[in-house]
Amino acid sequence: MIDLTKLKMRFLLTICLFLISTPSIATAQQSNKQHPSLTRAQTRAAERRLSDMGYWAGAIDGLFDPATRSALIAFQKWEGRPITGRLTLVELQAIRTSAFPKARELGYEHVEVDLDRPSVPIQPASHGCIRIPMFAAHEMSKLLKVGTIVLVYDKVSFVSAKSWVENPKLKPTADIE
Repeated sequence: MIDLTKLKMRFLLTICLFLISTPSIATAQQSNKQHPSLTRAQTRAAERRLSDMGYWAGAIDGLFDPATRSALIAFQKWEGRPITGRLTLVELQAIRTSAFPKARELGYEHVEVDLDRPSVPIQPASHGCIRIPMFAAHEMSKLLKVGTIVLVYDKVSFVSAKSWVENPKLKPTADIE
């Protein structure tokens, strides 16, 4: 029997990890357009492990595509590794031996964006948007319903939404359905 709560939390963690990866994807792609030198079986193993850990890796097919690169970059950022976007034997070994990332807040459906792991431009380039690559925009709009709680934080500030979720008197003012 599938534990629905764990499945939902894994799904939300996947979104969280995907969102923190996106600002660096273009940079990594521009700085290194080479294809990885791993075999298809090794790439498939990396995709499977990244997916199992909650990174959105796309199809587990052994092809190093934009979704696999995005998952790799999210992994590199989460682990504090150099953000190369390249799947090498060293990165594969790190993927195999890393622990599963954990959401900062548990117990309710939400998305987390950790600003200490995305690169944020010095000049205003966005007005509160959380950037995602175009290949994922359509899927994200299907996955996240209107009214999804999004926690945006850094190492200095974090505001939990748990009490808001648990207090039904607060919900009518924010429901958008």
